[in-house]
Amino acid sequence: MDIMIESVLVKELRRQWSWSQDQLAIAAGLSLRTVQRIEKKGICSLESSQALAAVFELKVASLQIDKVKELGDLGVRRGQRWGVFGKLWAFAQSPIPYS
Repeated sequence: MDIMIESVLVKELRRQWSWSQDQLAIAAGLSLRTVQRIEKKGICSLESSQALAAVFELKVASLQIDKVKELGDLGVRRGQRWGVFGKLWAFAQSPIPYS
């Protein structure tokens, strides 16, 4: 079963540890192609997410995206690509909390 994880977070953690994608793959026991796919699409198996969480000394849940957070993450990605327009788009797409 595939799950969605925070690909932006995985990239940032890898960079903070000063690792290449290949070094992360070796440390996590994954293939280079799997790490590339995770960082690009944010989709991986539960086993891959467990391996990444173990390498970064995190809980698996801290890497996963829930449905509400997914919209915000998409907005962050669009904001990085398209600046202010992307952030405005993400804001317009975010769910409105009801009081």
